[in-house]
Amino acid sequence: MVSKRIKEEEEVVAIARRGRHRRRGPTNARPPIRKAKKTKIKSKKIELLNAAKQTEIRYFIDEILADQIGDDKEPLITTLVVKGTRESKEASVDFLDMKISDGVISENVRKPILDVIQRFTVKR
Repeated sequence: MVSKRIKEEEEVVAIARRGRHRRRGPTNARPPIRKAKKTKIKSKKIELLNAAKQTEIRYFIDEILADQIGDDKEPLITTLVVKGTRESKEASVDFLDMKISDGVISENVRKPILDVIQRFTVKR
């Protein structure tokens, strides 16, 4: 009667391969039942600014904005870099576009800044 129940369960559950454990214990010892494998879902890679290159990014953006803004450019550069390193490259570009539309910086510096952002972008 026990053997019939074992056969019914074997159809439903995959049993581990037979090995040393079969030699231990009583003669009708069963191998361990395998756990169902969980499928891993790959996360999409996000484009971020390279956090190790923050100093270089700040330097190049500072050079671009040297004649645009006076002494008040440091918070703009910091926010641009932080958004790019922590959120995504797109968040940094959106912030740049928002500052251009507000009139803080002019349109002609958009392309050079985007080139710097693209140069220091990594996928994670």
